[in-house]
Amino acid sequence: MTLPVPHLDDRAFLDLVTEARERIRQSCPDWTDLSAHDPGMALLEAFAYLTEVMIYRLNQLPEKAYVAFLNLLGVTRHPPSAAWADVRFTRTGPDRGAVRIPAGTRVAAARGADPRPVVFVTTEPALLPAGETEVTVRLHHCEPVEAELLGTGTGQPGQVLRAAKAPLTRTAEPLDLLLGVEVPAGSVELGAAAREHDGRTFEIWRPVDSFAGLGPQAKVYLVDRASGVVTFAPALDLRSPAGPAAAVTGPGAEGAPGPGTGGPGGGPAATVAAVPPAGRQVRLWDRSGGGPGGNVAAGTLTSLRDPLPGLKVDNPERAGGGRDLESLEAALARGPYEFFAQQRAVTARDYEILAAGSGAVARARAFTRAAVYS
Repeated sequence: MTLPVPHLDDRAFLDLVTEARERIRQSCPDWTDLSAHDPGMALLEAFAYLTEVMIYRLNQLPEKAYVAFLNLLGVTRHPPSAAWADVRFTRTGPDRGAVRIPAGTRVAAARGADPRPVVFVTTEPALLPAGETEVTVRLHHCEPVEAELLGTGTGQPGQVLRAAKAPLTRTAEPLDLLLGVEVPAGSVELGAAAREHDGRTFEIWRPVDSFAGLGPQAKVYLVDRASGVVTFAPALDLRSPAGPAAAVTGPGAEGAPGPGTGGPGGGPAATVAAVPPAGRQVRLWDRSGGGPGGNVAAGTLTSLRDPLPGLKVDNPERAGGGRDLESLEAALARGPYEFFAQQRAVTARDYEILAAGSGAVARARAFTRAAVYS
């Protein structure tokens, strides 16, 4: 049984008024008119109302502290997820060769009671080969956001940028979110992924859950999909407890200002990972939209929004995986499980929580061998 959270003050308006009247009878016996028509009682009730509002806000402090602790533990709200469907593109006429299905091709569901259209989109190009009558392509209920300019680098640690179309929707694709930092042409590191946009080259950085244990050259970032906030590595103050005169190794130790300096009082500091260089563009490739409205029935995705002559579409199976942004109440209830599980599954309950965190799973139930064979 969990520990009960006590109210810091549980008095209501009537309790405050009654308590004040008793105090008046004890301290001011000559004040005999305690009816609502008395000017003094009108003031008393006004102050009782204001005090009740203050008590309500005071009682929110435990929940606020609880949220703050979950933030320290890195617990964030699950972003919305986009439904996906395997859509069949079929020839309607004679075979005139291969047909290319470009990325961004939109397919809409037949209109129902909801006036808002349900539109699925291809996120990768596909091809219907010559000699084939149909091809199945996976589509997602989302809007691709291509190379959104988040801002430019400052060269300073702890830079925070925000996406314009938050929340950032999760899909069934492995690369549904990419962040690129501009680099000079031809200077992409060996083995690193890169994208071209508007004549510029962007090296793809890697999202992480924490900056702990990383080197200063690691090109990583934190992203909160629910709020669309991207955070780059902070700096650590490397001053010794003996004082700023103590010897410190590492960037900035020579005393001259530089990218590794900037601790309080001018002391040396070092970033725990790489940060975007000053003046370099930072762009984001992601998805927006999604939600449970995309979980449409089979045979409803039949309208091509972008014409592809000689083709018709339908979805043989129902779409699934669409889910809304997690509510704050659900995130608060999930917080203790995140703390105990620590991204590991040991007990049956751990497996259930991890499975339910997937956008395609509404309910999860895990059975131990002892429970199965008993």
